[in-house]
Amino acid sequence: GVGSSIDDQSRVSTAQGVRDAYAALGYLAQQEFVDPRRIAVMGMSWGGTVALRAADRRRQGDGPAFAASIPLYPGCVAQYRNPQPGAPLLVLIGERDDYSGLRTCVEYVARIRAAGGAAQVRVYPDAHHGFDGDAGAAEVFSPQAHNYRDCVLYIEDDGTTTYARTGERLDSAQKAFDLMRRDCMRRGATVGGNARARTEALRDVKVFLKTTLLH
Repeated sequence: GVGSSIDDQSRVSTAQGVRDAYAALGYLAQQEFVDPRRIAVMGMSWGGTVALRAADRRRQGDGPAFAASIPLYPGCVAQYRNPQPGAPLLVLIGERDDYSGLRTCVEYVARIRAAGGAAQVRVYPDAHHGFDGDAGAAEVFSPQAHNYRDCVLYIEDDGTTTYARTGERLDSAQKAFDLMRRDCMRRGATVGGNARARTEALRDVKVFLKTTLLH
């Protein structure tokens, strides 16, 4: 029932999205025309955040696992302090992304790689958030957007959440959002398509899927 979360990201949690992703994976894995070992997850923006989180082994449980994950300009706010890399990961993000933020995503992927993950980032020059959208449309700045690009939360091994800057334990999603709104959230974000970045991203995705799903 949520039409938009741009002005309130707490309306739909990433955990809810991850549950949906694994429900879809479970359904697809049971279909006769699907090879359950070759199912990837891909998402854009909030969906990219879901795809990023779904690539960690802790989300798999005893069921099927994703064979690859492709997050496009994900939010990298909530990070596993000690990543347990599962699926190979390809993160696509624009150099000028002022919504997801380039720095936190690049740093998180580096930590996933240091933990043994097959993780890589593609950064597209002069591209904003939503670079794969309509390149003919004008770039749009949304002043009401809740922007958490400077915030980092650590998901601990016991499942609790810690605010990275201060070490404060956060016992609920609402408490986390309330703290971030006070301490690190800013307002406003730019969204805009980029024809060159879109073309390069399509190529990069095809190459990645050929090496992860069709090898």
